[in-house]
Amino acid sequence: MRIKKGINTGLFLVLLLAFAILAGCVPGTGPGTGTDSPASTGPSGINVVYQTGTQGLVMNFVENYPPQEIFDTDIMNLVIKLENKGTFPLNGGSSAAPLAGTAHIQLAGYDPSILVATRTMNVFPDLDGKSLYNPEGDFTTIDYTFDVDLPPNVEIYSPTLQATACYEYLTKATPTICIDPSLYTATTIRDKVCKVEDKMLSGGQGAPIGITKIEVNMLGRDDMRAQLKIHVKNEGGGKVYRAEKVGDCPDLLYDIDDYDRVELVTLSTSDGRSLLDTCKPLEDGRYIRLYNGEGFVICKYTDIKRDTPAFETPINVEIRYGYTTSVSRKVTIKNTPE
Repeated sequence: MRIKKGINTGLFLVLLLAFAILAGCVPGTGPGTGTDSPASTGPSGINVVYQTGTQGLVMNFVENYPPQEIFDTDIMNLVIKLENKGTFPLNGGSSAAPLAGTAHIQLAGYDPSILVATRTMNVFPDLDGKSLYNPEGDFTTIDYTFDVDLPPNVEIYSPTLQATACYEYLTKATPTICIDPSLYTATTIRDKVCKVEDKMLSGGQGAPIGITKIEVNMLGRDDMRAQLKIHVKNEGGGKVYRAEKVGDCPDLLYDIDDYDRVELVTLSTSDGRSLLDTCKPLEDGRYIRLYNGEGFVICKYTDIKRDTPAFETPINVEIRYGYTTSVSRKVTIKNTPE
């Protein structure tokens, strides 16, 4: 296996040119997505939106590698392009993120006695996710080489080659919500700066599992608290399971309790106070179960002073999981005419 790695430098160079031309201009406001400020500001004040999207690791067979038809005297070359289109680094990428998800690729669907691998993938390459200076994320190509040994009297062999990616990923969101401790009391002279309402999060957070909505309800009178119903959804088109099972993917059969589970690893206030202990329902104290690709968890924002005016505050949400997608390519191998 040979690995060719790079970042999408074309767009980055265009952005740098824009920084030089537009220096001093007032930046615009980014669209509302998984966070209230998805657009980070570059060196010259230009907004770069990268914390969006519903993809993680994306892979595709490179055109004509392999070709649709080959002869049994040929060497078959297969090339797969890998792109990290999300924001979380894979397999120990060199970005500033403190963690990186493990990942691997399995190629299957063929008879190894007919297609004999002479070069395969041994180590998954480091792929950083999207960032301010690399808004497209890292990409690379990996290639495999096969000798063809068509059995006697077999004129045509047409396997469907399938590449399966298994990887660990993390979804992060920092939406701003409104907390109003005096919602159910008499109206005061003070104008309220915000209204308690559901927070819709569109466009994804740069990951295949998205946090799509947070329902906010104020509860209690003497013991004031905010109930947060956090909705998550599988938006990437792949299969999701417990992150610790990534190493077993895709060969081993999982227990049914491993599928459609995502781990709520962080739910905290702006001052770092964890709210995880208030969350239900969670399997094993930490897993949200998805039904038909969607799930939710209900948590409580506690310790709210009753005499505090309405205020807006960000909350930090992080969800960890394993994820799998596959791509296929059919190839026809013909017996060479004598």
